[in-house]
Amino acid sequence: MNKKVLVLAITALLMVGCAQRGTSSVTSESSSGSGSSSESSSEGQSSSGESSSGGESSSEDSSSESSSSEEEPQEETPTDLGVMTIAQANAWLEEHKGEIPRHANDSRNGVDKTRMITVRGYAIGKFDTVKTMKKYGLDNNKPGRVILGDVNGYIVVESDVTKGGSNLYDKLDDKYVNKDTSKYEVTGYPSITMGQVHLQIPSNKNFYTLNQNLDITKNISSYIDETIELSEFFNEVKDTQYNCSGHGYDKVYCINSLTCYHYNSKDNFYYFTDGERIVKVMDQNLTASIGYKYNVIGMATTKNYAPAIQAISLEPVTGEGAAVDTSKAITRGSVDLLKIKTSQDETSTRFDNFVLSFGGIYKAEVHFNVATENSNYYVGFSDAVLNSGKEITGKDNAGTAGLVFVDNNRFWNVTKTEINTYNGYKDLIGKNETGMVYYIPVQVTYSSNKPIYKVFLLPETIPAVV
Repeated sequence: MNKKVLVLAITALLMVGCAQRGTSSVTSESSSGSGSSSESSSEGQSSSGESSSGGESSSEDSSSESSSSEEEPQEETPTDLGVMTIAQANAWLEEHKGEIPRHANDSRNGVDKTRMITVRGYAIGKFDTVKTMKKYGLDNNKPGRVILGDVNGYIVVESDVTKGGSNLYDKLDDKYVNKDTSKYEVTGYPSITMGQVHLQIPSNKNFYTLNQNLDITKNISSYIDETIELSEFFNEVKDTQYNCSGHGYDKVYCINSLTCYHYNSKDNFYYFTDGERIVKVMDQNLTASIGYKYNVIGMATTKNYAPAIQAISLEPVTGEGAAVDTSKAITRGSVDLLKIKTSQDETSTRFDNFVLSFGGIYKAEVHFNVATENSNYYVGFSDAVLNSGKEITGKDNAGTAGLVFVDNNRFWNVTKTEINTYNGYKDLIGKNETGMVYYIPVQVTYSSNKPIYKVFLLPETIPAVV
């Protein structure tokens, strides 16, 4: 009888200890962390007005992958490995990655909920790798990615992305990414996704804390894994470990002396160029001026297989910016463009040609037409006249018929009046006449298993409106 009482008492103490772990940071500093959990401000409004809530997932279909907004129950008595610097945590994860239990359907994915590690860093990046179908076999892993950096390195942690939930990804509002006030202490399980190690942060506010008083610093130069030229970037990023939806990430690169070419105000990103190639750069609350040069530091990512850079730093460089050299544009019309496909099915197939296609500037002599949908117009081009030059009802119908859509302003989701007033190709639309376009790919989606492309036309090559 006394033994039973003793067992119950020990169990109760363990449960209390587990609960206490959920409400404060690790107190042990044996792994050389800095700061103190007693300094942590409560989750929510900070002293400078920064809120840690209210962010939205950047994917419209995140609900199909994410769990409910209820906080995840804490695992019973995981071994607490204490506070580590980011460099120490990365070293530990690499050393012990073979011990992380794998998901039954994919040997490269899994999570170890028997151990926990705490790190402290600035939130220097945020993106999602959300999938649209459960059958991809990654149910144990989370699609949200937050990049944390300290004085010696960075680490990627994974989080759920449920809008309105208790996950780190949602609570880290987009407008506070890369801010000097966005210091976080997070505690998570060792995890592995597509062979890459992370910390998985439970959807529970007790496992992450916004604390502007953390005694940490950041050193952006220490985050650079490799310095390359833009001519090398697309060949590097084609080897990114992306999931079956084409979402993934690679290393942090530095590409020096790129010129800020264009800002997409609709979707909030920049295009940068070296004069012969153009790359999409997600600004992450950084600013650049058109025509000026910068050293671009950021993480290479793919979204629907399309490459981009999640910028961590845009360092100004003196000197005149580069103009785009259209004389080296590659001839590629709509028919050849539509041959470059990805997949909508669960597959381990790589789509290197699609990724590499983003590294070129293309030209074509084309016909113009429009798709109409909900009283709005969508301008595109094709090698041959489509629908006898008549407007096509429905974007999907136009796309599957071979129309390549243009993503520029005055082309996508506009009125007939806007086209007639501002579109430089207005006199060619629906006519049996051709015009020259210079473009780069933007994205591909699918309808009835047929690819639908959107491209960006080089603004300086669009005819002036007369």
